[in-house]
Amino acid sequence: MCLETMGYISKEPNSQKFPDEVDPRMFEIFETQDDLTVGDFLAVIGDGNSKSLASSFCEQCQNDSIALPYACLKADISYEQAANGMPDILRSDHAPFWKENIPALFITDTANFRYPYYHTPADTIDKLDFNFLTKICKATIATAIKLCN
Repeated sequence: MCLETMGYISKEPNSQKFPDEVDPRMFEIFETQDDLTVGDFLAVIGDGNSKSLASSFCEQCQNDSIALPYACLKADISYEQAANGMPDILRSDHAPFWKENIPALFITDTANFRYPYYHTPADTIDKLDFNFLTKICKATIATAIKLCN
């Protein structure tokens, strides 16, 4: 589970964007806007080998004690297909695992597709939503525990 660029949410309309090659209708959603134009969710992305891991993580997000809004993409694609058609979903440390056909999740707040301060001097701790981060930690830990059992 690769936790990448997280902690920022926005309740503003049209605060969430997507790469041109990613259609928001591809995602399963929980507790967020149907059209995914409001950046108030966690993106959970898995390749063809990671569907069960993505399902486990999302199941934990739905736990009443966590209630973490998410958009989950269980892409039935290989690393090569992602590299050729959806390169933005390979922008993290999960990509080498996918390349070797090892299940891995890309878990993110979507970085520059939502966060206007991405890689700028204005990227400061006061922009983080610690309630959102706490839910992410709880879902990650709960998933790890479930997988260990």
